[in-house]
Amino acid sequence: MALKRGLTEAVTLGITHISICCDHHQIFELVLGRSVPEKDSIALLMEDVERIRQQLTSTTPVLVTGNQTKSAYKLAMETLVSEISICMPPHASDDQKTKKKDSCRFCFEDGFEAEQMFYVAVCRHQFCVECMKHYVENSLLRGCFQMKCPKHDCSSELTIKSCANLLSPKLRDIWEKKIKKGSMDDPWHECKKCQHMNENSSGNLQVTCRK
Repeated sequence: MALKRGLTEAVTLGITHISICCDHHQIFELVLGRSVPEKDSIALLMEDVERIRQQLTSTTPVLVTGNQTKSAYKLAMETLVSEISICMPPHASDDQKTKKKDSCRFCFEDGFEAEQMFYVAVCRHQFCVECMKHYVENSLLRGCFQMKCPKHDCSSELTIKSCANLLSPKLRDIWEKKIKKGSMDDPWHECKKCQHMNENSSGNLQVTCRK
């Protein structure tokens, strides 16, 4: 059975030339065709073996000793282990296996590392940094400086302080100028300490810090 399976695997792999190593003289004689099987089951098996051998270009029976068989087996196993070690990807560390990936609520992409995410300070809704950069930039270029969390129905405010890592010097300058301009004709005013927006309909520009 082992001989039949080995020959079948050789055909499957596209191997055309093989040596059939036999460590038993009777098996060697059967493979050579110089001996007649005594049992019908062996005869049927050898017929299958012969049929498979015909699909190969050459199959050479070789009589080997027990020690030679063990050495060949050991060498084959060492070769297999070596090949498997080369092909297998490196094992991930426990930290890598358990490290959680984040999802962006804006673009709905996932697989982000923690350092690639932006968390809104108050509500803790999370978005990828790239989406937030575009959101803040587009809002400022449209003239809006009173930005809120991008999540639908969330009223948490975005401030210059909380968005510092998203702003280029140019965008920061635009935001600051819009805040100053807005304080002259808008009932909303931003506290310079806590960056919260305060509504003051009385016309008094003095605001109360929430800290």
